[in-house]
Amino acid sequence: MRRRIPPLVLLAVTGCGGAGLVAPAPELTHVGSLTVAQLAVGDGHSCVRTNAGEAWCWGWNVTGQLGDGSRTDRLAPVRVAGGHNFIWLSAGQDVTCGITAAQEAWCWGGNMFGALGDGTTTDRSLPVKVSGVHGYSSIHTSGSTTCALKANGAAWCWGRNSLGGLGDGTQVDRLAPVAVVGGLTFTQISTGGAHTCAVAPNHEAWCWGNTGSGQTGNSTLGQIRTQPTKVLGSLSFARIEASQGPHSCGFTTTGGTAYCMGRNDRGQLGDPSLMFAFTPAAVQGGLVLAQLGVGTVFSCGLTTAQAAWCWGDNNLGQLGDGSTTDRLNPVGVSGGHQFVELAIGSWSACGRKQNHEVWCWGANFYGQLGDGTTVNRTQPVQVVLP
Repeated sequence: MRRRIPPLVLLAVTGCGGAGLVAPAPELTHVGSLTVAQLAVGDGHSCVRTNAGEAWCWGWNVTGQLGDGSRTDRLAPVRVAGGHNFIWLSAGQDVTCGITAAQEAWCWGGNMFGALGDGTTTDRSLPVKVSGVHGYSSIHTSGSTTCALKANGAAWCWGRNSLGGLGDGTQVDRLAPVAVVGGLTFTQISTGGAHTCAVAPNHEAWCWGNTGSGQTGNSTLGQIRTQPTKVLGSLSFARIEASQGPHSCGFTTTGGTAYCMGRNDRGQLGDPSLMFAFTPAAVQGGLVLAQLGVGTVFSCGLTTAQAAWCWGDNNLGQLGDGSTTDRLNPVGVSGGHQFVELAIGSWSACGRKQNHEVWCWGANFYGQLGDGTTVNRTQPVQVVLP
């Protein structure tokens, strides 16, 4: 049984007792020696991949998503077992997956809907190899659904499929990879809570799955798309990201302009009208983005000047601006940090600096910020790396 309590409930429970209260960032003196090459942030846990191909994770571990062979939450990074040489890492709700140098997909953690792809629904606290023929180049897991791209751009998905998020033309859960139908190839893919989006080589964006709030960007509501459907309009996307909640965001190849679509009740689309968008709508503020990520009810972007900006729900400090005030327009993350990479989880975010330091902010109920505490942070704190 999962023991995760929804963060909004946790805030109400812990707000009077001290544990879990939002606090400003403390000073930190320990830097660590890991040479971090990539970040991966999930729901209650976070991970890094080193230049040497090692994976290290910390935070929530109820299903084994830290991959250290235990189910014990960790306030400090622990190395994922197995000695794998990873070239890609992704963290979802209670799942972590990686691609090795041999182009094999390995996953660990929660497996209720088959998101580990090993042909079972058994949780795993150690990495297990995904079933079938491999040759993968990248992978993305939301926790219930996982998709990976082959070296030729073909998309394969597995896990929960009740709302069509696997794109195989059915609504049948899959315990092992199945091909996304339609004969399309992609350069990037992102799985959300019940929908998936991807970018084709010609920079068209395609989405499938639940369309309930307009998050697939094709003006259909209340329908289920069981195979890829082109996002409406003529925008040329560099990347597109699907949220655990019902929204998606991407940015264009020219100008780095951010666009979002779907639910907008907390400003997660960066549009102060709070109106849902059924096709891509421009994020206000004129940011020129090089990276972008989406949380459950918030979004963040990294500009070409390496500054992090966020917008939307902020009740846990996940916008990193030193407050818990929702923002309908993008607001800069506090501290003047310059990041070369940004990774967004369900309720927290992390950035990597050129010198390999990792800084995180937002929800910290399970220690997912890596600062040795379980106190939420409204501005970045440095992860205590080994």
